[in-house]
Amino acid sequence: MTAVAEAPRREAGVPPKERFKRQWDKRLSFIALHSVGIAMGVIFMLPILFVFLTAVMASDQAMTSSLWPSEWHFENFVKVFQKAPLLEYFGNSLLFWRTFSEVGTYSRFIAVASCPVFCSSDVIAS
Repeated sequence: MTAVAEAPRREAGVPPKERFKRQWDKRLSFIALHSVGIAMGVIFMLPILFVFLTAVMASDQAMTSSLWPSEWHFENFVKVFQKAPLLEYFGNSLLFWRTFSEVGTYSRFIAVASCPVFCSSDVIAS
């Protein structure tokens, strides 16, 4: 069986000038919507880029007016992990999160399980 491509349907009774205007409006709204999205993406990424560029600068260049590092120092990341036990801090954060998410889950179960006892109409009325 052969497939036959359908010709694009034209709106009945719409003059070509109006059809062109509608297509142009669709294109402009597409461009405007994506331009706003791209601009917001750039605005949100600039602080992350600034932090990264500051992190790979030498310490005497970090808070100067130059935004681009004259020398790239990726060893700064190694120094941070040597000076501060960041992996231990991260592990503590995970432990804290896991513990209190479990406590929150169990306290919800207790509240739901006790609701039929304490939320009945005869207990509330007395």
